[in-house]
Amino acid sequence: MNYAESVSKLEPGKHVIKILVKCNYNEVVSGIFTILGSDFTIYKKRSEELNALALNIITQNALMPGAEINDAALEARMLTSIRNSNAWKNGRFDATEILRLVIIDPDWTIRRNEFTGAILHRYIRAAIAVKTKDGNCAYYNLVTFQEDYVGGKFQPLKYDGAGDKTMMDCANIRK
Repeated sequence: MNYAESVSKLEPGKHVIKILVKCNYNEVVSGIFTILGSDFTIYKKRSEELNALALNIITQNALMPGAEINDAALEARMLTSIRNSNAWKNGRFDATEILRLVIIDPDWTIRRNEFTGAILHRYIRAAIAVKTKDGNCAYYNLVTFQEDYVGGKFQPLKYDGAGDKTMMDCANIRK
């Protein structure tokens, strides 16, 4: 896909192209060829077609991760935390509603000060499926929540951040 897009930007004329494929930083295959033409813009359309095809394959095969733990009370607090977050309110999420949330960590992880060992906070991660603004479905596979540790106790849960969005077929949300 990147190849087709790159070729679409070539000026008319003769170009020598070198292809190099690496696996674990080691060259496994390479080749050189010459391309000659007066208009390479047709490759832009091919790039778009390949990207659409790849996205369709990813969308059809995408599945949310399974839950490591089921805790309805914690899940409800997570949903409230996301909906009250600035990220949700200012549109950082491409979403109009949350369709499903699963906790993907088996337990909380404690983060400590590296010098003193004092507890700073604990965090736990989830995945959320959403209805996107254009009516499709997607999921964010890494949504983090944390509770700061102040005065010898954990504070209320807060949304901490989210990873990348993956488009998915809406039928795959409950699988």
